[in-house]
Amino acid sequence: TGWVHIMFSYKGSTTTQHLYYNNSEDLNSSTNSGGDIEYTAPEHHFLALDGADSKFDGDIADFWMSHEYIDLSVAGNRALFIDAGGKPVDLGATGTNPGKTPIAYFSGAVASWHTNKGTGEGFTVNGTALSEASTSPSD
Repeated sequence: TGWVHIMFSYKGSTTTQHLYYNNSEDLNSSTNSGGDIEYTAPEHHFLALDGADSKFDGDIADFWMSHEYIDLSVAGNRALFIDAGGKPVDLGATGTNPGKTPIAYFSGAVASWHTNKGTGEGFTVNGTALSEASTSPSD
């Protein structure tokens, strides 16, 4: 219940990965594979499987993704995204406050949330329209 903060970072060349849940390390798997994420595919699905199966049912305040690796095992790097009280920090109008340029950055009012403020494309909402959450992470 309530808002949670999730951070994940992956470096394909060394298969290094970090997962933090509310600023606590929560990586339970050492199984991974090398390689790069395919950024050039003509279509991607956001919080749903292909064909809109297994849709995410919850509220999201911000979504930030960069192709540049960030070592989240360093507390100062995590502090670029979450404050000492566990709340998200202001990532800036285009998401560049952490010092990296995101390819995907979704945030702000629900009417324009799907407009990508990063360098990549936005997305089209299919099915149920996005709606305002009854609370916010700063509550």
